[in-house]
Amino acid sequence: MSTIPLLPADAAASIELRAQFGRFWSTAQGTPREVYDRFIAATPMAPGVTTCEVHDDPATGWWCEPEVQDAAKPSARRAILFLHGGGYGLGHAGPYAGFVSQIVSRSGIPAFALEYPLAPEAQWPTARDLAVTVLAALVERFESVAVVGDSAGGGVSFATVLEARRRGIPVAAVATFSPWTDL
Repeated sequence: MSTIPLLPADAAASIELRAQFGRFWSTAQGTPREVYDRFIAATPMAPGVTTCEVHDDPATGWWCEPEVQDAAKPSARRAILFLHGGGYGLGHAGPYAGFVSQIVSRSGIPAFALEYPLAPEAQWPTARDLAVTVLAALVERFESVAVVGDSAGGGVSFATVLEARRRGIPVAAVATFSPWTDL
């Protein structure tokens, strides 16, 4: 096992981040969905990334794109399908724009953050099936599509990739952050 120590600046930042979390959660008011969205929306937008809400391209969600794309680079022919977290019942794509912009900024690859249906209004496998449909549409437009998700979105990501493979839809990669997989 390898251990990678925190840099001193990162250690100091993590202390301040925990303090900010404590202040936020101790004063948060509103419905659970409103509070969760405000919390996630606090992630800063990365410089050099533009965002655009769409309602049918290929579904409702947000495109986050690098401002400058070089058509000669392979990344110009790639895309990311991002599936947000929120315990399957919280979270929306819009408040995740800052989080997704950080991924786009570092990868140089545009990402579509899908607004998938939440529980309890929608039942499983509605979110997964929509994600597979959107993935198939993205595969038609881009040479290579990766699926990325955090928390519950990580769980939906794995389920989406498994179903896509079953249907013969190619997936370039899957990456997750703290995926919720043990339901």
